[in-house]
Amino acid sequence: MRREALALVSALIVGVFVYVRFSPLNYIDFGDMRVHRQYLVYAAFFILPVYVAYVSGQITRAREGSYPAKLLIGVAAFSIMYIHAMSSVIEDHANKERLAKLLRLASTHSGEDSQTVALADYVTRMKPEQKNIYYIMAETFGAAKSSPHLEIFRKKGIEVLLLTDRIDGWLVTHLTEFDGKPLQSVTKGDLDLGALADEEKKQQEQVAAEYQDLVARLKTALAEQAQDVRVTHRLTDSPACLVAGEHDLGAHFERLLKAAGQKVPGSKPVLEINPEHALVQRLKDESDAQRFGDWARILFDQALLSEGGQLDDPAGFVARVNSLWLGLMK
Repeated sequence: MRREALALVSALIVGVFVYVRFSPLNYIDFGDMRVHRQYLVYAAFFILPVYVAYVSGQITRAREGSYPAKLLIGVAAFSIMYIHAMSSVIEDHANKERLAKLLRLASTHSGEDSQTVALADYVTRMKPEQKNIYYIMAETFGAAKSSPHLEIFRKKGIEVLLLTDRIDGWLVTHLTEFDGKPLQSVTKGDLDLGALADEEKKQQEQVAAEYQDLVARLKTALAEQAQDVRVTHRLTDSPACLVAGEHDLGAHFERLLKAAGQKVPGSKPVLEINPEHALVQRLKDESDAQRFGDWARILFDQALLSEGGQLDDPAGFVARVNSLWLGLMK
């Protein structure tokens, strides 16, 4: 009877954690008390390590008893141990390299949202000239997979890890490398693929001189929104994207911290433009100051929306789009 009760408790704990982890609700109600689900996830990472030791001991001693009880205990223990492994990568600095081998993540290799890719498998598939393990963080798998930041990686056939779990933001701040390969966000800093993108980099440098005036005008028009504007080679289809500074938190991680009630130091993104896109070329030839300002804001807001951000002034965005449409219809 004791083993059956333990099995039910194990299943209940895993069930509660899975519900909290994947619930679409930001807050979970417990009677008159409302708790943000992120705090429940954090609490689980502190509680589970203690509980998993107890469950493991019970499995060792479970030589007799019903098969369903053993099965439930085993499944619950495995689930808890994997969750514990993720948190231990953050907490156990001495063994994080060994624990990181247990992680399973989604990536562009399969294009599916199932988290089945091991870091060791990623390393074996790296290009000969590739130095970094690339990843992107987003709210959902769809947002990560369709991000404009991945366009150059698709073109070059470079695999990118798609991180959508809330704990991933903390994970990558502690797991900075694996097997001697640094982990690099594709949404931070000036992208440098080395020999993998020599041709695109040279083309970018040549075109940058031609677009100096446009870049300067965009910097002036978007002074309150962007810390810098530059020509990029990371885009092939989209007109623009937003990039965080090399040492900034990143837009996705900032949103997670704000959702958890944390104060986040404000940082402006860098707007990168694609000189090959028709919209950017049209903007380059725009002489009307008012229309140029509206186009610049729309370009920035589109880049913000494409990475899953929220507009500070949605009504203003709609008004600018409608105004430009009416102007094109005349």
